[in-house]
Amino acid sequence: MPDAPSRKKSTPSQMAKLTKRERARQVFSVMPRLLLFMAWVSWFNYFSGDPYMAFTETMVDCPEKAPNNFGECPTGSVLAPGAGSANSTCVPVSRHDPDWSLSDRCADKPYVVKRAADLNGMNQWVGAGLSLLSVFLGGAVIDAYGRKPVMIMSLAVNIIVKALLMLSCSLPWGAFVTILFVQNALVIMSLGPLFPAMNAMVSDLAGDDEALRGECYAWMEIVNHIADVLAFLAGYPVLALHLGDYTVFWGILTLTAMVACVVFCFILRETKKATPAVSNDLENDDCVSSSESADVDNATTPGGVRCARCFRDAVMECLAGFRAAWQDPFLSQFLVLWALTSLAMQGTWGLAQQYAQTFLHMSQEKASMCRALWHVMLTIGSALSTPLIRRMGAASTMGCGLLALSAGWCLNGLGPVMPHMEMFLFWGCGLGIGGTAFGIITPCFNTILSGRVTSDLQGKIFAASTIINTCTGLALSLFWPFYLFNPFVKGIRSGMMWLVSAAIFFAMTLWIFALASSERAVSEGLEASSQSSEDDNSESELSDTKHG
Repeated sequence: MPDAPSRKKSTPSQMAKLTKRERARQVFSVMPRLLLFMAWVSWFNYFSGDPYMAFTETMVDCPEKAPNNFGECPTGSVLAPGAGSANSTCVPVSRHDPDWSLSDRCADKPYVVKRAADLNGMNQWVGAGLSLLSVFLGGAVIDAYGRKPVMIMSLAVNIIVKALLMLSCSLPWGAFVTILFVQNALVIMSLGPLFPAMNAMVSDLAGDDEALRGECYAWMEIVNHIADVLAFLAGYPVLALHLGDYTVFWGILTLTAMVACVVFCFILRETKKATPAVSNDLENDDCVSSSESADVDNATTPGGVRCARCFRDAVMECLAGFRAAWQDPFLSQFLVLWALTSLAMQGTWGLAQQYAQTFLHMSQEKASMCRALWHVMLTIGSALSTPLIRRMGAASTMGCGLLALSAGWCLNGLGPVMPHMEMFLFWGCGLGIGGTAFGIITPCFNTILSGRVTSDLQGKIFAASTIINTCTGLALSLFWPFYLFNPFVKGIRSGMMWLVSAAIFFAMTLWIFALASSERAVSEGLEASSQSSEDDNSESELSDTKHG
């Protein structure tokens, strides 16, 4: 049974009159199970995320390093004199040294970080390409069969993924890379339709209440980021151990994933409203529409033709989200705008921890603190988004958030030319301003997108957005790890990835303000036209009355 209670629709002004506690109580009464699921998924993924990056780095190997022509060893090793100066070699530093190379198999930290970053970048690129199919069909599945099956599937995939990671710990580099590609593809394919399913469930539970829907999206982000911070608190001790073997860690997570999958099978409830079945005489035929079943000739249609029709109908159903975007000029541009914003965000932020480890010389557990602070600032931004959206509107709030994000990351990118302020700019501007700004932007995107389509297209339009993001990432995402991030350079070049993303955010700021202005002009034009028609009708009625 759908778990979407009927309630009186509240207007934005009515929501504004409620206290923060009353608004929170209303949200938690509407979707407690979904918030619990979101909290678990965020916590589990983030808890395993940082150790996953450290685990990848520990598997990197390289030949023994020798001093360069100046007698210097690479970061991660120190000079150990041999029998003579000509026989001097480089030996690894202690695991608990901030300049530890992050791998017992290679004593060159920049090499380890670069190789792991390139591997993860290519890994995500291949996985994103495979995820297109799951997202493309996921939108139709979400709206046809419900939200819960997609959400449970993602939990089941987690079991397989963690088991594969446990297996890979004892394998050589070639086999390890192969398993890494397979498990990463599975993760991305399962997460692709997961977030559209959760967004569609929010829309189901909030109904046509736009004010409540915006509040629910904001709280989804808040719960998401709180869970991420709690995951950091649990994961920090794991990183502080500086493990060289993660077999036990992945084994424990495999068992945990099994328990979570079973528990949420009972906790989650389907929210999609049941569609009345259409009876027909050809009920047993596979994939036959009601209009086709009325045709007498359909009974003798070959199976191959019916399957072709099935495939055609499935494709057309999946393309419904793209058709809705194409028919709405604002929506089509907005989806591209969000894809470029996500590209700039993920491209640089995905390498922020490696940036801290190499250019700021942080240990892996201290570098992971930047991710924790990031989610704290995202939580603050999500909390600020609700009053800002009520006061300024979603589009204007999003534009201001993009402008602040651009300014914060630009200042952070200039840090290498101001060494005495580099650490402050990283924590204060890159993470503080940037995290708060992006926390404001995300609920704005969800609110704008869900408000542009009807309830039966919610899953498809969010899936369409994910597909566009994925295609954009496939085309451009490798530019960040392969060209913009280079741990061997110094000066302004080391902050180039932050500066490029800041430039993209600034361009998106101008674009969203132009879209909002154009939309406002169209609205005012329609209102003026409507008012003019009403005035003409009034004058006509008055003239008829006089003549009468």
